[in-house]
Amino acid sequence: MIEEKAVNAEFCSAFRSLEESILAQLILFNRRRQGEVSKLLMSQISSLAEPTYSQDVYTNLSPLEKELL
Repeated sequence: MIEEKAVNAEFCSAFRSLEESILAQLILFNRRRQGEVSKLLMSQISSLAEPTYSQDVYTNLSPLEKELL
């Protein structure tokens, strides 16, 4: 039981660090203030995950770049 609590505490700490680093990356990448990023809705983030690229650009990518895209 004590080990399980220690693992849970370690997981929570690691997850919190992950959240903070993702937030920092979003702020740096989008050049936004923390308040703007913290108010993003999941629907807005999900819509950003959908590919938005020009077909001309896509045809000129290598197979590896297409897979990464």
